[in-house]
This record gives sequence, C-alpha cells and structure tokens, in this order.
Amino acid sequence: MKDAKLCLIDAHSLFYRAFYAIKAPLVTSSGQPTNAVFGFIKMVRRILEEIEPGYLGVCFDVAKKTHRTEKFAEYKIHRAPMPSELLSQVPFIKEVVAAYNFAAFEAPGYEADDVIASIVHRFSGKVGKTVVVSSDKDILQLVTDKVEVYNPYKEDGIVFTEKVVKEKFGVPPRGIPDLISLMGDASDNIPGAKGIGEKTARALLEEFESVDEILDHPDRIKREAIRKIIEQSAPMIRLSKELAQLHRDVPLECRLEDLEKRETDSQKLWEVFSRLEFKGLLREISRQRLSSTLPALGIAVQPLSDVEAFFEKAGPGAPFAFYVSEAVAGPGLAVNAAIDEGQVFEVSARTARDLWAQSDRLAIGHDVKKSLRLLRREGIEVRSRFFDTMIAAHLVESSRASRDLEGLLWDHLGLEGVSRLDYQGRESHYLWTLRLKLDEALQERGLRKLFDEVEMPLVDVLAEMEAAGVRVDVGHLQAFSREMDKKLDGLVKEIHGAAGGAFNINSPKQLGEVLFGKLKLPVLKKTKTGASTDEEVLTRLAADHPLPQRLLEYRQIAKLKTTYIDALPQLVDARTGRIHSTFNQAGTETGRLSSSNPNLQNIPIKTELGRRIRQAFVPGDGYDALLSADYSQIELRILAHLSQDETLLRAFREDADVHRYTASLIFGVKEEEVSDGMRENAKRVNFGIVYGMSAFGLAKDLGIDPATAQTFIDEYFLRYPKVKGYLEDQIAFVRENGFVATLLGRRRYIPEIRNANAAVRQFAERQAVNAPIQGSAADIIKLAMLAIHRGLREQGLRSRLILQVHDELVFEVKKSERPALVKLVREGMEGVMPLRVPLKTTISVGKNWLQTEEVPL
Repeated sequence: MKDAKLCLIDAHSLFYRAFYAIKAPLVTSSGQPTNAVFGFIKMVRRILEEIEPGYLGVCFDVAKKTHRTEKFAEYKIHRAPMPSELLSQVPFIKEVVAAYNFAAFEAPGYEADDVIASIVHRFSGKVGKTVVVSSDKDILQLVTDKVEVYNPYKEDGIVFTEKVVKEKFGVPPRGIPDLISLMGDASDNIPGAKGIGEKTARALLEEFESVDEILDHPDRIKREAIRKIIEQSAPMIRLSKELAQLHRDVPLECRLEDLEKRETDSQKLWEVFSRLEFKGLLREISRQRLSSTLPALGIAVQPLSDVEAFFEKAGPGAPFAFYVSEAVAGPGLAVNAAIDEGQVFEVSARTARDLWAQSDRLAIGHDVKKSLRLLRREGIEVRSRFFDTMIAAHLVESSRASRDLEGLLWDHLGLEGVSRLDYQGRESHYLWTLRLKLDEALQERGLRKLFDEVEMPLVDVLAEMEAAGVRVDVGHLQAFSREMDKKLDGLVKEIHGAAGGAFNINSPKQLGEVLFGKLKLPVLKKTKTGASTDEEVLTRLAADHPLPQRLLEYRQIAKLKTTYIDALPQLVDARTGRIHSTFNQAGTETGRLSSSNPNLQNIPIKTELGRRIRQAFVPGDGYDALLSADYSQIELRILAHLSQDETLLRAFREDADVHRYTASLIFGVKEEEVSDGMRENAKRVNFGIVYGMSAFGLAKDLGIDPATAQTFIDEYFLRYPKVKGYLEDQIAFVRENGFVATLLGRRRYIPEIRNANAAVRQFAERQAVNAPIQGSAADIIKLAMLAIHRGLREQGLRSRLILQVHDELVFEVKKSERPALVKLVREGMEGVMPLRVPLKTTISVGKNWLQTEEVPL
C-alpha cells in the first residue's frame, strides 16, 4: 500500500469500531465519553503510517434517511440507533479531522460509501493507486487494478485486490452487488431472494454473467426449486441490487487539490485534545518540533558565577524566575534564572543560595515543590515567597488537562511547536513571561488572595510532609501477606468445589462457562465478548449461589494484596526507612489534594481487611504515637451553611446525630425510635444529596426500586426545603455564568452544563451541586493545615503533620507534646473559618493508624 497516492477513509466504519474496541471507560472529568475519539485518532494515525498517501479524504454519513430508505423503508431497520455515548463523540471526531486538516466530505441523502465511490470515480485514474479504508462488504465493488480496499480490523489487516475479492467471494468486484442482491445482507437488511444463500448465489454467478442475465433468462437455471425462487423474488432481487449498488455521481464540491494532505493545525489540535483531556497526546504534540519559534527569539544565556553581579542586576527585593533541573552530567543541579524578560543567567544552586534565602524576594517557578526537594537535597533552604505557574494555571482553569510547562507555554503564550529542546536552559525566561499572563488571569477572576494566602503557603507545608514521609511496619505487612496467601488458597479450593471442578478463576471466558453454562445461573448483563462477570453481576448472583460470593471475596483480597499489602514494602525508601508519597495541589478539579507514588488517600477503610492495612502505619523513631484528626460531616455542615436551611442548621447547632435526625423526619418517627436500617438509609440520602445523586442512583445504592428512592428524596426536600432551593440555584447559576465557586472563591468551570447530550448535561448538573461543597471542604482543611503548621513552628513543637487524607490529618506525636498538639489541632481545625454551624473534629491517638482511642473534649 506504500505506493498509494489517494486514501479515502469511511469515518463511520472507523469510529464505530473504535467505540466498541476500547472497553475501558474513557471519559473526561466532566463525564464526556471519549473512547471513540481516542480510538479513531489512533486508528487513523496507524493507517496513514502504513499507507503514506499524498491525497486524503475522510467521508461521513449525514443521517439515517437516504435515497435507499426512500426506496426501501426497512433498509438497515434492524440496526440499533447510535448509542448516545457514541453520538456525543461525533462532533469531536469532526473537530479532530478538521484540526488535522484532513479533507472531509458528506452529502445529504447519501451514505459515506456513496461519497467514497464518487470520489474514486472522479479521481482514481488521475492519482495512481487509491486505497479505501472500510470494513463494509459493498465497498468492494470499487476494487480495480488501481483501487484497493483495506480492512484494518481483520487479523493484521486485509488488503482486497481484484484477486483477493474473487478468491474470497467467488465473484469479481463488479459482481459484489449481484451477489448481495441474491443472498441479501442481514447487517443492512437487504432482503435478497429468500431461500438463496451465499453458496447458491456464488454458483449462479459462476454460470451467469450477472443478476440481470439470470432474471432475463430464468429458464436456463437447471434446478427447478431455485428457478421458482428467482422468478418469485425477481422484484426484490432488482430492489436489492439497487440498494447494494453504490452511487458514483454524488454532487460534491471537490477538486483534486482539495484532497492534498496538508500540515496539521497544531493549535486547533491542542485545543480539542485539551478539552478531551488526552494527556498523552498533548505531551506528544508539545514535544514535536514543528517550528523554530523559541530558538529564533534569541534569548541570550550568560554564565554567572558571581552572585553579587546577579544582585546588582536584580536590585533589592526584585522578583526573579528560576528553573532547577537535575544536572545532565554528574551529580548536582542545573539552574537558570531570569530577572527580566530579556536576560537569562546560568547559575549554580550554591551560588544562588543567598538569593533564595531572602524572604522579601518573589521567586517564580514551575512545580516549585519539586524544585524545593532538589534544592534541599543539596542542603539549600529556601525562604523566598513563591509564584508557582503550575498552581496558578490550575486555579485559573482547573479542568485543563495539561500541567507541564510545555503545555502551559502553548496554552497561555501561544507558542507553537514548543519542545523541551527548544527552550532548554531558557526556562526561566518563559516562566517570567508566563507569570505575567497568569497573574493577570488570577486578578481578573478574583483568585489572587486564594493563591497568595492559601495555595502558595501550602507548598511549604506539603514539601515538609513529603520530606518527612510515613513509617510502615514491613514485618506486619509481610505476615499479613502470608496470611492472605493461605486465605486465597482456601478460597480457590472452595470456588473449585462449588464449580464441580478446577478452572482458571482469572479467565472471564472460563468463569462465564462455569457460571452460565455449567451452573445455569442467569445472564444478567452482556458485553461484546459475551456474558458479563463484573462485580455488579457477581453481587446479584451471590444471593443464589455460593460460588459468586466466594469469587467476590477472592477478588477483593487479591486486589488488596497486590495494590497495598505487597506493594507498600517495595516503596520504602532504603535511606530513610519510610514511604515518601507526593501530595498534588493540581491533581483534582475541586481543589482537593491528591497523593501519588503511592496513593495513600485510597487505602481502604470500609472493610476489616482494608482497615488492617492501616495497622501497618506506625510512628517513626523519636515519636511515640500517631494522632488522627477527622472533620465530622464537614460537607453536610457546609451544605447547611450555604443553603441556610433552618432545620438542617438546627440539627448541627444542637449537635444532633444528623443521620438519625434526618431519618426521624423522613420516616415520621421520634429520634429514639429510628432503627439502624432507617439511619443508614437516611445517611445515604444525606450524602447522596451532596453528590447530586438521582433517584436511580440512590435506588442502586440502597438496593431498592427507583420509586421508593424518589419518595426518600421527596421527603428529604419536604423537610429541608431550602436545600432544594440552593441546589436549583446552583444549577441555574452555572447555566448563566459557566462556573461555580467555593467559599474562598475557587472556581470550577462546567461548560458541559449546556451539552446537547442528556447524560453529559446531567453529570454536569451533579458537578454544579457538589463542586462548591467539596471544594469548600478542601479549602477549609488547607486553611487548617496552614494554621496548625504555623502553630507547630511558633510553639517549637517537634510533633509533625505527615498525612492528609480528604477530611483527615495524621500527625506523629511526641508523648510530652500530646496535650499541646491536641489543643493546637482542635483549635486549628474547628476555628479556621466561621460558618453558620460549628465545625466539629474527632481526635484520636494510638500506636498505629488503626488502633487509636478518641481524645475526649
């Protein structure tokens, strides 16, 4: 195919295949599905690498109603409507095609195959070989000595030449419509002649030149039964051939030069990839050297060994930009610094020590916390104030996919073709320029105070937490692992016993054969490859048979063992004997902190086995205990504050059990009469409301029917009417303004609130409800961390903060400092922000993260 000059792609065929090929749920943070777009991009790029055409066209279907449906209303009637998850991706696929500068074609009343046929008819003799990319059988009628059809989905891909078509179907390419008119096509609901299959159709077309000849001379058909079928089906055969025949005269405005492959519009491609959150593809674009924009700017880099000369240029208290990286050769660091937009200096980290030591200077960097780690490794303490471009960009637009410096330069400075090689050694210059743009955006959106007073001071707190790390009892985890190995071996025997024989537990195919073939359990859900054996299915089947229940237990233990029990010891730093996780300020759209390498925020707490993992987290040398401080129902308290609902405010002001209180209202009983089941249902409703849960979602969560779930929600809003009003106001505000804000003004933009796809729009409405509440909770705990951190320093305490897990803070405590720390933490967390209801904290202390006792007030 390398000698092909023209390539024509059936987009419909390609993106349908991509949609079903990628089983992993690819969605943006706003809920927009993206699997078809991603798969389409990957397929097209692979195809073009294989074909390398000089001319290219991508052809689309327009609508289900075509000239074929006018002739035969049942044409393709059996085809299910395009899934809404795929339909919502088609506009993005067209945007991608436009950004790549591919010529795109569609024509009302015609299918993509007709459009392809017309382009082939018009140009195939003028450009050398043409390759059509499609999996449709009817497209094979276009094959000639100059036209091939490439089906990329079969094994390693099949190229249909005239010879291959004849070998596979028994007719030359021009005979494909004749073959279809006789045997029909179930996928397109082309009827053909009832009673004639492929074998008979092929035999007839070996004997006759065409279907027209068969219909003109049925008396020549040797078998009487076949002759009768042909005579009785003649009108339907003629119609079927019309349906199978591709139109080669579709009215298109298309010149050969329109099909020439053009250079990609990288800026447009960047924009659409950003909205789709394709981080890998964004990184790929940013590293392509598409232009010489940056080197051409002529930023001079001057070596500077004398820090006094730098001070002379910078002036007292003047800001400076800096970029720190690992030295390319040998140990040490490579640093470049800028004091304005035109001068960049190479400086050693130690030469710049005095510069960073000055607290009155503003230091501009990217991912400052990472730089701090590198500098502290060299024994350099930094006291400068910071402007972190990564965090500023995250505040300005939290849904932006790119967080690396290349991406931000592209997004905010409009620099095309940014490549690491292009600006290496000059990073500080671009950081200086980027800071000016981001500072303007922060001011414009009212975010400067949040940036200066919360996010930037927090960098130092998180850097200390990462440096401190957390101690884990490796021996405990190793013993736990051996115990779980025995447990898993026992479960395997029980599962095999319940199945009546051994099989591969980790094989969905073999498991499906056992559950649905051997045990005859009902098929509850299907996937493209067969009956589903996912967690939801197994949970429902567990009520009827012991095998699914044992299998769920097996999967849970195996996942815990792999993800935590066996993994955590491998992550212990050999030098410190501790695990040093990274805490990310720009990792979530709501403002919550996240952690990685490892993700300590996901250590399970709801199951007994999960809780035992926490038992491995212990105080390190020089410390006597761990202290855990957890906000009590902070999101519901924020909901009470924001909604100003009198009933909900009263519950918290009177320190009532809010779930029992809600249950008493919903079920119409006294609080002392509320059962555990009632309280649990009310708890799910309380938190479901915070997360914008629908009746369907609540029904699934509680295992009840949607009507009953809707009754719970209605009863809730009847008792808390201002909560309903607040939620409705939030959704209305987003529709009008495009964003929501937290108590500290942190914004989350939700453009999907106007999306045409109902599922995406509903997800956006849930975000509109939840983001201000969850984001405000994130802001409050950050303020608490800052207050406690200041208190620890002011009081000279050695006890230290080592973990933050959503609404919980964990400290290593020295015994002598325990009373002072408890007082500091309680006051820091409960008094950090005045709300209409009191903030409440549960503080407990113990020998490990699991085994703690609550400290009374």
